[in-house]
Amino acid sequence: MEGKKIPIRSSRREKGIDVMCALALVRLAQSGSYDIVALASRDTDLAPALDEAHKLQAAKIEASKWYDPSDRRTFGNIKTEARLWTTSMNRDHFMGSLDPRNYE
Repeated sequence: MEGKKIPIRSSRREKGIDVMCALALVRLAQSGSYDIVALASRDTDLAPALDEAHKLQAAKIEASKWYDPSDRRTFGNIKTEARLWTTSMNRDHFMGSLDPRNYE
């Protein structure tokens, strides 16, 4: 199958995930049930949702994103209007944050 792209998983579907994440972020912030709402993504398309959640002033809004010291594209924070706390996670941080429990 030379030259043909083969998906990692045939069931992989990403359409609409950004919208679902944005809605969840704003809804959680708006609910008043949480002190902090954190988004783990480096997708810059979600910056407007971070700003909207911040404007609600019902919860502190934070972000967490992937950081690779060898890739300059991963430097800095997600560009938002608000100054949000952003935690940059490298591979060691990410591996240390994994939950080893099997929930099946």
